Amino acid sequence: MAPEELDTAILKTTIPLTGRDVWVAERTPTELGELSGLEIAKHIFDARHFSKITAFEYHRKRGTRNTMDPVPPAFGTPRGATSATAQWLHETLIVTVDCEGQDAGDDRVIVALLPEGRVSWEFDCSKAGDLRLVKDRDAGSAEPASAVVTERDDGWSVVFTVPWAMLGLHPRPGLELPFNVVRKKDWADVEPPEMLPGGYLVNGQEPLSAGLEVCTLSRKIRYPDMTEPTTEEGLGRLVLSPALEIRKVQLHDCGLIAKELQLELQPVCKVPERIDALITVTDPYGCEVRIAEQVSSIGQSTVEFQYLFGADRGLLYPYRIEVILSDPDSGTHLAARAFSFQPQSVRLDPLQRGHEQRGSGRFRLAGPEVAGSEWRIELVADTDKGADRGRLKADSDETFFEVNIGEVPRGRYRLRLTIAGLNPVCCVQCPCNVMGRRPCPSILLSPADVERLRKDVRRPGGLRPHYERMKQDVDALAARGTISERSWVPTGTEWHDFAIDEILSGDTLLLQGFGADTIPQRNPHLMMAAALVYLIEGDAKYGALAKQLVRVLVDHTLWGDPRVHGADLDCSWKAVFCAIVMDWLDDLFEPDERRVLRDQIVRNGMLVYLWPFEYEPHIWKGLIDNGVPVCSGIGAALALMLRDEVLDAEQILVTARDVVQPAMRAFPPEGSWPESVNYWGVFVSGLVFYGAVLESGLGTDDGMFSMPGMRRAGYFPMYFTPRGVPAGFNDGMVAAAAPLLHLLAKKYDEPLFSFYADAYAGTVSDESNPQSEWYTVMWRSAEFEYVLPAEQTEIGDLPAPPVLAAAMNLNTLQVYEEIRWAALADSWPHPELYVSFKSGYAIHGIGHVSLDLNAIQVVAGGEPLIRRSHSYQPPPQGYSTILIDGEPQQHETGTFIYWREAERFRCIAAEADRSFGSKVEKVRRHLVMVDGCYLVVVDEVTAEQPVSVTFMAHTAGELELSEGSSRIKGLQTNLSVSFVSPAVEQSCVDPPICVREQLTQRVLHATTAPASQIELVTVVWPERGEGGQPIYEWTDTTLTVKRPDAACDCLIFERTPEGLKFTDLN
Repeated sequence: MAPEELDTAILKTTIPLTGRDVWVAERTPTELGELSGLEIAKHIFDARHFSKITAFEYHRKRGTRNTMDPVPPAFGTPRGATSATAQWLHETLIVTVDCEGQDAGDDRVIVALLPEGRVSWEFDCSKAGDLRLVKDRDAGSAEPASAVVTERDDGWSVVFTVPWAMLGLHPRPGLELPFNVVRKKDWADVEPPEMLPGGYLVNGQEPLSAGLEVCTLSRKIRYPDMTEPTTEEGLGRLVLSPALEIRKVQLHDCGLIAKELQLELQPVCKVPERIDALITVTDPYGCEVRIAEQVSSIGQSTVEFQYLFGADRGLLYPYRIEVILSDPDSGTHLAARAFSFQPQSVRLDPLQRGHEQRGSGRFRLAGPEVAGSEWRIELVADTDKGADRGRLKADSDETFFEVNIGEVPRGRYRLRLTIAGLNPVCCVQCPCNVMGRRPCPSILLSPADVERLRKDVRRPGGLRPHYERMKQDVDALAARGTISERSWVPTGTEWHDFAIDEILSGDTLLLQGFGADTIPQRNPHLMMAAALVYLIEGDAKYGALAKQLVRVLVDHTLWGDPRVHGADLDCSWKAVFCAIVMDWLDDLFEPDERRVLRDQIVRNGMLVYLWPFEYEPHIWKGLIDNGVPVCSGIGAALALMLRDEVLDAEQILVTARDVVQPAMRAFPPEGSWPESVNYWGVFVSGLVFYGAVLESGLGTDDGMFSMPGMRRAGYFPMYFTPRGVPAGFNDGMVAAAAPLLHLLAKKYDEPLFSFYADAYAGTVSDESNPQSEWYTVMWRSAEFEYVLPAEQTEIGDLPAPPVLAAAMNLNTLQVYEEIRWAALADSWPHPELYVSFKSGYAIHGIGHVSLDLNAIQVVAGGEPLIRRSHSYQPPPQGYSTILIDGEPQQHETGTFIYWREAERFRCIAAEADRSFGSKVEKVRRHLVMVDGCYLVVVDEVTAEQPVSVTFMAHTAGELELSEGSSRIKGLQTNLSVSFVSPAVEQSCVDPPICVREQLTQRVLHATTAPASQIELVTVVWPERGEGGQPIYEWTDTTLTVKRPDAACDCLIFERTPEGLKFTDLN
């Protein structure tokens, strides 16, 4: 067949178009959207992070499936979906809302409308049919709105009819009206916080800027506060039907630059025969090309234009095409549609990392129908000024070529290829930085670091045992001969029917190098260890193993699109480690292999990182959270590793350096962190990783290691892990012996930090940080002596090994003023009596904090005898503090009011005056540790009306009650808790049960009689061996303690206008 006889239609590639900008209210009902039912669990953000009960188990118990596909339960509990449709007539706007589910609780629908420049209208109708205006509005003489309710067995529906005259509007095609539909439910069988608030939204276009956002593994759902969906910021758009119906839009790719747009139009009312069509094509970088042409207003029309699909930023950054049809005489818009699409783009890739001045660069041009095309080559600086570098004629659809760099200053450049006659925005381009060829490795390690490590791991010293253990783990993995085996590969349906934990349980990938832990500190340690062993040993088998592990991780099915899964930090975290291995093993990757891996890292790392900052800046801007420095380290590492290959890298680097600044400024100079010792580890690990990445990639740490807090950070976990027993506050109870301590030890020449990490990493005190960490081998100084791991004794503590004990010269009263925590000890490193004390924060603005102001924990003889009920997120009754009238604290802040240390005592006091509401004027707790032998606690409460005070002590030991005192029994040490004044009623109650680690089995409650002013004096006395009981007496402001050895102590307080204050010990 002759070429001219070919049907040209078969040469076209139809490009799928998805989405449109607005929902249109037409004369026939248009469905506005369907809303999820109430089947969303409170653990949905990520059940892997928050609960030992997986999402699958939780939903199985409730009769639902899981968080990945929220649907009504199979047995039909009365909850259901909500959908809405709308239509407009000349006189009225009609909105129909269908509500599934029936229950005795309140169930109502609100339709919110906001005419431009006018006040909002909110029409509220219950299922009983009563319609009311949420706010009184004057409709003048206009006919009022009406609502008709229809009930049925499985739910109810309501039809709102709103006259345009009531709104003061004249309807016209194309009119945009801010609009929302909200359903409020108050189901009788739903008890917060087990289920989320019952507000659901149909939103016109933009996501809400406020409200509770819940990320699932398959979708993102925003649950607004009930005050938000009816405010101007929370409204979407309802656009009245246009005068012209766009029945069909098709975009065809007819060649390298030949494009074709087909329109099928149908007038709804009288319009001109020929109308103006403005077509705007926007590339992923935001550059626009506009094509204007007249088309017929009825039937099919074709608009031909030239355009090059050449910018490729991955799945998250599609092309967009917008079609606006207008009256040629008046300019009035008749119709508009907008779509996004993913074409087959022409790719330009650099084949080397960095370029030399006066050198040459190698590149690859590839794409459909590129063969035979001619291109102009330019070297473009940041100013967008291009320098001509010749011409290129592509000899195939994949063409390799060299470009002479020429005499240019060092700096960042782009190579740009443009087809003659096209607008420059249709070019293809890639990085062509002229900063010299970058040596590998370049991130975290340099070639000089590798040479140093090769020597250090072979000579006796502190690094050799760590390296040998890490290499043994890698050799054991290699000997198994398999990297990943799936005992169960989930089908598409099963992905929705089972939660993530359930799926992963059949994946031995977790057991062979990647770790089952899911919090952000985790890393695929055996993959990184294999790469590090390759650098040190030079044995190709270790490099091949690391590459194999990278492929397993990259191909893993849990990588996802953030538009669906949310901006999952896990995706970026996995991507950054793959990128580091690609950097370290640069000589082992073939060009095609590297390009495929790089593209996957861009999609699942760089763009996942960048996406929330572009689409949800209100969430991230200025955020201070333990995850922020982790994210910044991820972004900086990816950007620096790929800055010579990916144009977005520079933007990501700028974003990372900007976002981390609030977190750096928030880091207290004392080196503490308010969320917990556990999250101190996450936060500081992120800062250290970020600083190390920048130092290796840019030669600067942005001042990270010059911060006073960083210099003192390593002491913080030691003060709240006496004898290896976690005794910190808020979420997580670990020793936080993270590998970051090794880098801090080397930076500040403080071997104590390395000794502590050696002793406690990987022990029962801190299982989350393995001993064989690749970080440790990379960061630890070989000059510091190696310390054997601490060994657990029969009572469960982990005394410091001799080398650590000799160096552990800590303060016996340490007050962290910034976060308002304190630690009291009789001595270090092995205190016989230790008390941690929290004032600080119990407010919403700081993550992971608890309602536990003035709480204490007591470790006696190495046994934690008074502590908190759970390791993670206990309820307010789960702490060793006080209740007032049986009620727990509210979200507030407290502070220390005085502290003092003398030869025989350590004292400190804190106030929590605002934590129990306005009825309580004063809430204070005073602690005095005497001779390191016993602890005195004075709880001072003043209220407007008589109240009772309950002293709470949570314990895992046996509890014996007697008149005026109790005994907490440990394995070797007992704790006598004596209530000196006033008289109390004691009881032993069960602690609140938690789905995480339960630390206590019983709780001592000691409750006073009601009074408007109470000074509850309690003495906590460790009993070691045989001995008599002390005798106590409280008279006005003096506590007398007669010890069993006949010694007598007088603890003297004074009354000040602010309250009691400890002054002296006689």
